[in-house]
Amino acid sequence: MAGVTTDHGDQQRLSLMVFMRGFRKENGYMPSIKQIAEALGMQRTSVVWHLEMLREEGRIDYADGNMSRSLRVVR
Repeated sequence: MAGVTTDHGDQQRLSLMVFMRGFRKENGYMPSIKQIAEALGMQRTSVVWHLEMLREEGRIDYADGNMSRSLRVVR
């Protein structure tokens, strides 16, 4: 269900944001979906779902059709 949040889902999105910020700071570019999934022990489909939720919340943005390397943390 799009837009539905849970405490666990909120925590996963927070972990995603922290990881992406740290990865970008360390490497100079954003991680791939695969790298996020592996680092956080999540399925790639779950990562994509959470990224969509973060985009709907206005916390991240990415170029249409190219989610992975075009991710940008907005707030």
